[in-house]
Amino acid sequence: MASPVLYRLDVADEGYRRRRSHCVLSVPSVMAGAPSGNTSPYYNIAMFDVSGSMEDVWPRVVNHWNAEVSSHINGSTDIYTFGKDVTFRRRGTYINSGDFDGSSTNLTDALLTITQKVNQCTERHVRVFLLTDGDGNCRRSAEEVIYNMRIPRGKAIEVYLLGVGRDFPVQYSKDIRSRLHNGSAGCPTLFWAQDDSEVQNEMRKIRVEMLKGMNRVHVSVPGKILPQIQQTQQVGHYGEFLYYERDPAEIMSSLVITAGDGTSMPIQGPIQVASANFLVSNLFKQWNAVLVQRHSNRDEVPMGVFDLMRHIFELQLNQLEPMNSSLRFRLDRKSERGLKLEFSSMLSSTYGIISGDSRFQNEIQLAEAILKSTVQNRPHESKELETRNHGDAEWSRDIQTFKDL
Repeated sequence: MASPVLYRLDVADEGYRRRRSHCVLSVPSVMAGAPSGNTSPYYNIAMFDVSGSMEDVWPRVVNHWNAEVSSHINGSTDIYTFGKDVTFRRRGTYINSGDFDGSSTNLTDALLTITQKVNQCTERHVRVFLLTDGDGNCRRSAEEVIYNMRIPRGKAIEVYLLGVGRDFPVQYSKDIRSRLHNGSAGCPTLFWAQDDSEVQNEMRKIRVEMLKGMNRVHVSVPGKILPQIQQTQQVGHYGEFLYYERDPAEIMSSLVITAGDGTSMPIQGPIQVASANFLVSNLFKQWNAVLVQRHSNRDEVPMGVFDLMRHIFELQLNQLEPMNSSLRFRLDRKSERGLKLEFSSMLSSTYGIISGDSRFQNEIQLAEAILKSTVQNRPHESKELETRNHGDAEWSRDIQTFKDL
């Protein structure tokens, strides 16, 4: 099992006149010597859409929720369904085929119920599970309810939101998660089963993220889940990255990591160099997810993070070996081109989400952008991007856009 790792990030100002080193602590998903789980009491509320359009997929939802998720939930759990009305089904973790309603989609009252239960429960740790395949079709809009959602003081809330099919309310889903979630920044913004056959895989992902969320570490030096924000934290969630605007050697010499049972957690080996692949596939996904969440919550969005990501990424690429004809060099350059395309597309998607521009013609395109740019990434090939005319010229254009910000 892995131990925490400290990565060096090379940073420079515009024009690369002054360079310095910052660092990021990687809290692995599973750590050596860590306790098996968090013994803190949890309150869980699971809200399932049982409207008519869910009829075909409902048997899969029942089977895979019960098989993949329910037996791993700790604490007390309330099961609700919503169709025309919100119905309390049982205190427990399992759902049944008989829970299906087959009526309309009263998303508004479902969200009101979630809000009330989150506020009323006495447990400090809360999980919210919401599964739906469509926008509300009752008279009352859910928009006002979502706008008024707040995280109760002193509570830690994890939100697991699963959209089913290609008509689920992406904007609402993003905003619900942003309003209520203050758990791990490494937890996906959305889970999405585009096809009924994907329900099992998405339930598995939810289980994995839920188990990761049970474990936390304490860090003696407060870090940030996103650069250029004021908020720091001394709790690191499994699978999360904490950023330090300080030299890595200084952090390495002073940082003490403590598991939930008080056990000291050693940092693995020497300080590592953050590779371009690590930046694009891992670290920047979290930063983009936090940017999207802050935008949804109308918090200040530090646009300078775009330039910071660009500088860190380009400095890392510049550290490749000098040009030669070796196989290693040719492979590095091929990998570099793919990473540049992915990086450009990722930042372009994130900027499109937070700028509110019109590049997303429908909510499915918005969902695809969220999955591409944040911590839940669906792999895509560079060839796919090239067929969409996103090559070197587009890379240069995107970088100039970010410079102009």
